[in-house]
Amino acid sequence: RPRVPTPREQLALRQGSTPLGDDSLFPWGLRGLNNLGNTCFMNSVLQVLLHTPPLRNYFLSDYHNRTVCQKQTPHLCLGCDLDTMYSAAFSGGRSPYSPAEFLHSWWQHAANLASYDQQDAHEFFISTVDGIHANSTSPCTPTRINRSAGDGDCCCIAHRVFSGLLRSDVTCTVCSYTSTTYDPCIDISLDLELSIVSDKIFPDPNGDIGWSGRGSPGSIPGLGTSTLLGCLDRFTRPERLGSNE
Repeated sequence: RPRVPTPREQLALRQGSTPLGDDSLFPWGLRGLNNLGNTCFMNSVLQVLLHTPPLRNYFLSDYHNRTVCQKQTPHLCLGCDLDTMYSAAFSGGRSPYSPAEFLHSWWQHAANLASYDQQDAHEFFISTVDGIHANSTSPCTPTRINRSAGDGDCCCIAHRVFSGLLRSDVTCTVCSYTSTTYDPCIDISLDLELSIVSDKIFPDPNGDIGWSGRGSPGSIPGLGTSTLLGCLDRFTRPERLGSNE
C-alpha cells in the first residue's frame, strides 16, 4: 500500500519545495550517469534502482537519512551513498552525475569485484541489494540487520521491494502425490527464449524454422526478440524430472 504523508509532512513538503522552472516539462529524475571506466553495468542497474517507485519513495521520504546514519560512528553504508544519489538525481539538475562515491563504497563492500574491469550486472545488483540490507532498519527489526540478504523474514526496504517466495510443486506420475516447497528469493534467473527469426529474413533451405508455428507465447516473430512474459512462461513451464533428480 502506498505510504500517505502525514499533514505535518505535507506542510514541510509545501514549504521546502521549489519548482523546477522551465525544465519541469522533462520527467522528474531524468539525469544521466557518467561512465567511470567500464562501469556501464553499474550505471544501468543504478538507473533501474533510482526509478523503482517503492525504493525511490523510501529514500526521497528521508527514511534513510545519511546524516543521521553516519552521526554516531562513520561506517560503510551503500544506503547512504544511494541517498546521496537520489538527492542528486531528483534535484532538477540535468548534467550527468558521476557516481564515484558509490563505486568506491561498492568496491569496499564487494572487494572481490573491485577493479576497472567490466563486471556482471546481475552480480552487481545482488551485492548492492545485500549492501542496502546490511545497514537498513525496518519496522519489524529496529536495529541493524545482521542476517544475510537471502533471509525471507526480513522487513528492510531491500526485502520489501525485491524479495519473494519461489514455489516449487513436484507431482509423482505414479501416485499423483504433490510435494510443495517454498524458498525465499531476491531474484530469479530467466533463460531467454530461443530466437524466432522470420524465414523471409533468413530462409531455411528445408523450409523449417525449428518448430511448428511462427513463434512461442511472448516472442515477437521476425525479430528474434524475447519478452518478459515469454521468459516467465518458459520459467514456469512444467518439466519432467529424471529418476535421479
